[in-house]
Amino acid sequence: MIDHMKGHWVKRGAMLLACAIVAAGCSESSLATLGGRSSDWIGEPGNATVQTVPGGGIPIVRSVEVSWVNDSLGASAVTGEPADIVAAIVSRSEGPERYIQASRLEIAAALPGLGFPDLLPPEITAITSQLVVAPSRDRLDDEVFAAFGLWTVEPYTKSRSVGQRGTLVVSGLHTTSACERFAAGAVAACTSETIGLFDATRIDAESGQTWVWDDGTYEYQLFLRGSLDTNSDVADFMVRNGVPFAVVADPTARVLGTSVTSTSDE
Repeated sequence: MIDHMKGHWVKRGAMLLACAIVAAGCSESSLATLGGRSSDWIGEPGNATVQTVPGGGIPIVRSVEVSWVNDSLGASAVTGEPADIVAAIVSRSEGPERYIQASRLEIAAALPGLGFPDLLPPEITAITSQLVVAPSRDRLDDEVFAAFGLWTVEPYTKSRSVGQRGTLVVSGLHTTSACERFAAGAVAACTSETIGLFDATRIDAESGQTWVWDDGTYEYQLFLRGSLDTNSDVADFMVRNGVPFAVVADPTARVLGTSVTSTSDE
């Protein structure tokens, strides 16, 4: 099953790369948080094109098209061992901060094999991206590796409860079930679902729902604010349509791996 899931992402990644190389994009029919920053870090809007999920009529945008707030950080080419990349990112920050702002290229190189939703609801217009380091700040945290804030407004201009549609947190694999780990919190219900190729767990709480699944390398926790009626279809296409994060980081990259070079003008 794991090999099948990875093959699914690789095949989708190859399709995206081919689209970028041949036509600088794909047609509609071909594609089915944390910590404060000043608005000075925010790039130009991505001018994302609103499409619809084939057969469902649900509006979507591509994650490569929204504004990635931290892309101005780091170099235009990121190479080296993941540990060295993490160390370079940590060197930019001071004090005890553990959620450290990082660009897409840096995260793609620091977390080889990471996946990310290709499709997002159109109200998400900006994404903040961070690596999470251990208290010693000399390596990634043992539990949480990265966090992405999914914003509907210019990040950090409103409270997260108002301005964030949700978050995506990436961690290592766990030996206990998500229901067991979340049971101590304010959880109304915990149920199992099958979404595409993934066996997922949905945790319902007063503030929203969290979907938890893994790809054999990383565990993903997608939290969406709002009602289940609103979020169920959104979570379905976000979880179902995952691609290699190296493609999200640079859709014109011809080689996936720990060496990622930007050829875009972002």
